[in-house]
Amino acid sequence: MRARNIKVMISLGLVIGAIAVLVIASTTRSGYTTHYYRTPSEFLARSHDYVNSMVRVNGKVVQGSIRRTPVSAQNSLPVLDFVLGDSLNNTVPVHYVGTTVPDAFKEGADVVVEGIYTSEGVLEAKQLLVKCPSKYEAAPKPSGNV
Repeated sequence: MRARNIKVMISLGLVIGAIAVLVIASTTRSGYTTHYYRTPSEFLARSHDYVNSMVRVNGKVVQGSIRRTPVSAQNSLPVLDFVLGDSLNNTVPVHYVGTTVPDAFKEGADVVVEGIYTSEGVLEAKQLLVKCPSKYEAAPKPSGNV
């Protein structure tokens, strides 16, 4: 009976230890899980570190910055250029070549851009992810006397 209790305690200790190792390993992977993307301000503060590296930047599409170039003899795929900005008025120019542009992509949309930052200061996007606006916003109050 005593040998059985010892085996149970050892097994329980191993399971708890394995769970602890997994939790620690998943939360300390060089900040990857806690910093999935950076804002334009955070990105530009260390932009020299990201040249020719894959990065993720989140911001809003600046009003009036979207330029679309359709497919032509020179371009086999459509080209999309726009500027990503944040509340501190820092901006990052983005260049995207591809056929997949999310339907919700528009001026003022909250977008996560994944791509390679070039030495020319342009983010060459490989993927665009548009964040969905909240469906639970307060309804506007009707004007008039109640």
